[in-house]
Amino acid sequence: MISRTDCNLDITSTKDHRLRQLKIGVATVGGDLLYSPPAHALAGLGLERQLVGYPADGGAGSAGQRGRIIDAVVRGDIDIAAVWGPLAGYFVQRAPVRLKVTVVGDTDEFSNRKAHFELLGLQYEISMGVQRGNDELRRQLDLAIGRARPSINAVLTDFGVPLIEPARLSAFVAPSRGIAD
Repeated sequence: MISRTDCNLDITSTKDHRLRQLKIGVATVGGDLLYSPPAHALAGLGLERQLVGYPADGGAGSAGQRGRIIDAVVRGDIDIAAVWGPLAGYFVQRAPVRLKVTVVGDTDEFSNRKAHFELLGLQYEISMGVQRGNDELRRQLDLAIGRARPSINAVLTDFGVPLIEPARLSAFVAPSRGIAD
């Protein structure tokens, strides 16, 4: 979630009652308001009327188009934006006013029922895949990524990408739920 620092929203939960009074920006593709996982999750909580769509479609000038949602927060057209972390980090660092990035950690991604189709996780690690059976390439990539992890994390941090901290996010989990492996 992205908000202006001077608004003191500090919303860390999709279930925060204040969301019912706010305009919430979400990414759209092809005009689909429920395109993004955050939009889908918020609509599922009865907040569809609060959602305001901003195109995330690619193409010429797409970096500017993707930044429109952050610009809307800066101008006060929307109160908060529910956006993808790497996009948020990049544009928040370049905003003309102070913005706050807050990672939401109370979603069903930590649920023991995560296999259920409707439970959408909002945090996930970036991954890489190799062709099935190519175990040697996978092993080499795992080793290379492991060696480069400090450099990779430094680049992500420099670009303002919020990094997942499972131990910190698990504090949001209700006592009846455990972190899924």
